[in-house]
Amino acid sequence: MYDMNYDMQFLGNSTIFTAALLFIICFSISNFMPTVVNANDRPLLTISKDNTVTIVSKGNTTLTLSGSNPSDLASQGQLYISIATAVGGIVAVFIGVQTFRQSQAIKRKDIMKDIILPLLQEFNSEKMKMAKEILDKESIGADEKDGTDSRFPDRIYDISKLRIILDEVSLTTTQDNIKKSFDALLDFLVKLQYLFNVGVLSADEITYFKPYIKKIADNNIITKYIDANKTQLSKEFLNSMK
Repeated sequence: MYDMNYDMQFLGNSTIFTAALLFIICFSISNFMPTVVNANDRPLLTISKDNTVTIVSKGNTTLTLSGSNPSDLASQGQLYISIATAVGGIVAVFIGVQTFRQSQAIKRKDIMKDIILPLLQEFNSEKMKMAKEILDKESIGADEKDGTDSRFPDRIYDISKLRIILDEVSLTTTQDNIKKSFDALLDFLVKLQYLFNVGVLSADEITYFKPYIKKIADNNIITKYIDANKTQLSKEFLNSMK
C-alpha cells in the first residue's frame, strides 16, 4: 500500500537539502562577487599601475575590478553575470523539484483518503463476506428459511459446490446470497482494474487484495463464470496481479 510517511519524510529531507544548498550558494556569492556601490554616493575612482580599478563611495563601500586592460575588466563583468545566471538556474531547478514533490505528496494523500480507504471499507464489507469465506475454503450453513434442496442434502455450502452455486438457478436464499456476494466481489475487481489502468492505483497499492485475486484467477469455475457474466473483467489483469 501507499506509504504517505515516506513521501512526507522525503519532502522534509528535500526541503532541508534545498535550504542548505541555497545558504552555501549565497555565502559563496557574497565572498566571490564584488560589493555594489550605492548609486546615491559620490564615488572616488582610482586606477593603479597594474590597471586595478577601485571605486570608493562615501560610505567606504568598495568595488574592485582588476585586469591588464579594459577588455579584461569587461570579461570579468561578463563572468559575474554568467555565474549569477547559472546559480539562478540551479536554484530554479531545485525549487521546481521541491514544488513537484510537494504537489505529489498532496496528491497521494488525497488518493489515500478519497480512493484507497473507501476501497478497503468496501472490500471488508458484509456484501463480499460470503464469497471470501468460500474462497478461504470455509463452509457456510444454510439459512433457517431455506427450503429443501436435493443438491445440498447436508445444507452446507463450500467451494466443492461452487459450480452449482454460480452456474445453476438459485433455489435457496443462501445460494442466492452467495452468488450475489461473488458478483459484488467481481464487480469490485472491475473497479480495481479500471483504477489501475488509468494510473490512479499502482500494483503495490493493490497488494492487499492480491490473495483473493489469485484465488479467483486460479479457479476454473470462477473464470468461466467471469467469461459468461463479467466480460469487462480481464484475465490479463487477474493474472498480472496474482
